[in-house]
Amino acid sequence: MSLSLVREYNPTRIHVLTPEQIAQELSTLSGWEARDDMISKTYLFPGFSDAVAFIVRISHPLEALNHHPEIRNVYGKVFVGFTTHDRGNKITVLDVKAARAVEAIAARLPRKAVVEKH
Repeated sequence: MSLSLVREYNPTRIHVLTPEQIAQELSTLSGWEARDDMISKTYLFPGFSDAVAFIVRISHPLEALNHHPEIRNVYGKVFVGFTTHDRGNKITVLDVKAARAVEAIAARLPRKAVVEKH
């Protein structure tokens, strides 16, 4: 990460979303839900190596955002969840931006990821 990104990062400038704003944002993110101050989605892949490849692919844009999800992987199932720790473990605009980055990666996968509700 470049030093300019580190200097620009200011957690007090990250806007915490209201429940209404969260609902509005999630209405444009298929399969994502809000629960316990986290937005999340579970992806189901044909196998373990596909799931791990997805985790590696999403790591790059998320590292660039300096925003890291909670990730759980069991065989072909990958849970991805975001909350902003620097804002009291609340859902922020940064979480939504990160979820959109994950969705952009999922949309380009050679094998279609199947969404599983949790």
